[in-house]
Amino acid sequence: MLEKKQKLCNNLRKRGLLWSYDTHHVTDLPDDILLEHVMKYGDVDDIYIACEIYGKETLKKVWEKSIKYDSRFIKLSVFLARVIFGLDIEGEDIKKAIHEEPVFRRFNQ
Repeated sequence: MLEKKQKLCNNLRKRGLLWSYDTHHVTDLPDDILLEHVMKYGDVDDIYIACEIYGKETLKKVWEKSIKYDSRFIKLSVFLARVIFGLDIEGEDIKKAIHEEPVFRRFNQ
């Protein structure tokens, strides 16, 4: 697992997606930070690799904690819910996330 995680980090680092983290020592990068960056800025292949390494349930927990209610990532959140996690985007939980008050109000003032 550590080798796959290092390879994923290296791929993201080469594309400049982990510019603010020291990814030379993958053990120093928390898993939730890596997974959040993979889902926000990686491509679909990166997400599938992360699913292989961590499992969809772990990714889903990070999505629910960090991305789902962030108004800056509504389209991404719907994509992840539908395509990656197989959720019903017509469900009340997803509708609530899309239509409720933005988490980051300072960007919307």
